[in-house]
Amino acid sequence: MCRKSSVSWVYRLPVGQGQHWSTHNKALDYVLGNWQFNGIATFTSGTPYTACEAGDPAGIGETEYNSCGSGSNGYERLNPVGNPKLSNPTTGEWFNTAAFVAPPVGTFGILGRNTLRSDRNKNFDLFLFRQFPFTESKRLEFRFEMFNAFNQVVFAPPDANITDPNFGIVASTANTARQIQFGLKFYF
Repeated sequence: MCRKSSVSWVYRLPVGQGQHWSTHNKALDYVLGNWQFNGIATFTSGTPYTACEAGDPAGIGETEYNSCGSGSNGYERLNPVGNPKLSNPTTGEWFNTAAFVAPPVGTFGILGRNTLRSDRNKNFDLFLFRQFPFTESKRLEFRFEMFNAFNQVVFAPPDANITDPNFGIVASTANTARQIQFGLKFYF
């Protein structure tokens, strides 16, 4: 299970007529005032997964879908023989692949379920918008939005199937790159 924390904020910039900072120029205060800065920061622990071996090496005649890396069929957990954690994991070796061995044929592995975790998610969505009032009922809203504003890369879980040649390798990302959009909305 992933742990998730998030915080959001809405901040009206104190600039413009009647605000903390004013230029005392009506036209300039109209342009600089009424801006709002919003954001959402989300932090999620990595997705848990289990290192395993595809197929039915225990010989019980069953295979089932599980979190064996790339989604291959297999249920057999591995035997740990060392520390799987690396001090500086890379996409080419997310965990210590030498820390696992396949259990002997006809036996079960003793590795716990979901003992490994993928990359943590750190995401910031930032929004800047302003409403330009024309009359009491008519106004124009300008929006500038950035999703994944700092372009943080979050790696997907690596291939956790010991029988695959890509065992321990991260082949994709779990999020999208920064997206920026502008918008105009007219209220009437």
